[in-house]
Amino acid sequence: MIRLTVPDIHPSDVEAVQGVLTSGFLVQGRKVRDFEAALGRYLGVEGVVAVGSGTAALHLALLAAGIGAGDEVLVSDYTFPATANAVIHAGAVPVLVDIEPDSLNMDPEAARECLTARTKAMVLVHAFGRPANLAAFRDLADASGLVLVEDAACALGSEFGSDKCGTVGKAGCFSFHPRKNITTGEGGAIVSGDPAVCEVARSLRSHGARSSGARLYFEAAGFNYRMTEIGAVLGLGQLLRLEDIVERKGRWVAEYRTRLEDMDGVVLLPAVERGRECHQSLIVILDDAVDRNAVIGRMRDLGVETTIGTYALHREPLFQTDYGYRTGQLPQSDRAFRHTLTLPLYPSMTLDEVETVCRALADAIVFCRRGA
Repeated sequence: MIRLTVPDIHPSDVEAVQGVLTSGFLVQGRKVRDFEAALGRYLGVEGVVAVGSGTAALHLALLAAGIGAGDEVLVSDYTFPATANAVIHAGAVPVLVDIEPDSLNMDPEAARECLTARTKAMVLVHAFGRPANLAAFRDLADASGLVLVEDAACALGSEFGSDKCGTVGKAGCFSFHPRKNITTGEGGAIVSGDPAVCEVARSLRSHGARSSGARLYFEAAGFNYRMTEIGAVLGLGQLLRLEDIVERKGRWVAEYRTRLEDMDGVVLLPAVERGRECHQSLIVILDDAVDRNAVIGRMRDLGVETTIGTYALHREPLFQTDYGYRTGQLPQSDRAFRHTLTLPLYPSMTLDEVETVCRALADAIVFCRRGA
């Protein structure tokens, strides 16, 4: 079976993790601080707070930015539910926004149309590592007095123009889940140029504690969102290889594009023009005559693991029951949900594996045409 993704784990990573295990210090210590410093150097920012997941990063970023009960927060409809769930956990109301069909990112004009007197923030997702239009959303945030939080969970290494994704808003949030370009097992980070945001996030990640003198003082009902030393040392080694990981994945994307650009039934997303895409995932769009879910099953039978792109949140029971959305209400996101397919992509792929995936996709499209 050709897997969807394979983390870039080297023997040196295993050795480093073993060193932590024998050290006797396993949670939020020197290795976490080293990881925060290394990530800050890579991104060109000083404020970095490592946490236990990308979801935790989003939650703390919103709380640290003062988002809470009664506030409305614009969220891309086409994203993993964690993005909107973090808004809900902050006590605010997620307002789902349609996407641009070519970028799969939030549509700036659709976002503008969703503004109300209660809108206080937006969470801008860089879908699959494809940089969203940071210039347009920075202008919208400035003009409307909104807090801009970047969900850069998939976008470590991506850039819009000269800006690294995750460094433009009030806070940027990253994930280091195994499907991401670097992994800490589970893990995430908040980056911010606002020291107050980082201070609040550091306290809330560890039960709302602040250190003073000989003991801790608990000033808020915080959380256990700490990163482990094991995850941090794993991430440190991978961060050193990030540029190589992005380059290798980019080479396989180029090979895929050569083989798929003329394949019947497949539409490729346009290449990013203003900046750089880190290629966290490889997404293709199948045409209306192809049953995407059947393609996933057929390719599995042929030994290739695939999956959907991601979710159109307005279709999910939570958002229909609690927030009144209905299926098809956000048409571009709805179509992306029904027709996108994620193909295998990882640094250690081989050309033979790329060709096997493409042959399986061509077979599956013929096999799964509606009415065939």
